[in-house]
Amino acid sequence: MSQCANAFRSGAVNGSPRADLLALFYKLARLLRAPVQVIFVFDGPERASIKCGHKVCTKPHALTADLQWLLECFGFSWYTVSSSKKI
Repeated sequence: MSQCANAFRSGAVNGSPRADLLALFYKLARLLRAPVQVIFVFDGPERASIKCGHKVCTKPHALTADLQWLLECFGFSWYTVSSSKKI
């Protein structure tokens, strides 16, 4: 947990941490205290270009790697789906 906190201090811009990562940090801290088991699932490289009738971006989100790193710091499980094919 201290590694996560240190990352916010060292990665700060103009003395303040990145607001997007800080918000995720606090959400994950709240989930950590909840009496539930949380599993995160990310789209893989073969993600569908259309979901629920809407065209979606097929590139990974800019925060994906940072979020996955935070999830590992908190000890949450996360997986990447390898295919978007329906079974």
